[in-house]
Amino acid sequence: MSVRARNAEETADAPGELAFSSLDEFVREYLSQVVHRRLNRAVQLWCPEWWRHPEAVARLSVLWRAFEFLRQDPALGLSTWWLHHADPHLRALMHPQYGPFVACDPRDGHGDMQPRGLPATRAPEEFMAHPAFALQPEDLEAVADGLSAAARPDPTEYAAYGAVDLDGEDDHDAGGKRKTKEKDPGRDQGK
Repeated sequence: MSVRARNAEETADAPGELAFSSLDEFVREYLSQVVHRRLNRAVQLWCPEWWRHPEAVARLSVLWRAFEFLRQDPALGLSTWWLHHADPHLRALMHPQYGPFVACDPRDGHGDMQPRGLPATRAPEEFMAHPAFALQPEDLEAVADGLSAAARPDPTEYAAYGAVDLDGEDDHDAGGKRKTKEKDPGRDQGK
């Protein structure tokens, strides 16, 4: 791993300061330095000219943005990035049959017979009134409000796990074992 890649992982610069100033820099100086794969037409593909593939640009761009945000969390940020961002995106990008690099060769690069974009026709105008077809600024505000509310823990969520005693009753016997409030009828019938 290059010194630059190691420093990007180990240090959280001042908030708002990027470790990599562009997507190209992120791919060349971080991703290509830390991701080592056996590449061949049967296992995984990569195109050295990744920037010629719109899906690759879109996926790598969100990977870079997520990396820049999550690396600021010294505890779980990079683990979250790998597990929930890098692994699924790289799996989709490098898939030898369905990924955007399907016509490329890991050694020879960008192929001539690239897959085409998905066919799409314009939706009828009457569908545009449905919330699934249109996104308004107030919709984004509602999502942001929902996300900030989701960040606040709800103590009732933990009651089912015995972490919070909401009813004020002691749910444990003298030996410290959890008492069951209702007997499972399936247990008596051998189910």
